[in-house]
Amino acid sequence: MDDAIWVPMVIRARLIQHDAVIELFNLVLVITVNNPRRPLN
Repeated sequence: MDDAIWVPMVIRARLIQHDAVIELFNLVLVITVNNPRRPLN
């Protein structure tokens, strides 16, 4: 296994390149907004 793929900057660059960051943020936002157990304050 190539250790370079686990370097945080490489992971960040690959996520941004594939728009995964946007999808992940949107998913977290949906989960947070729809979570009835914890109010957004």
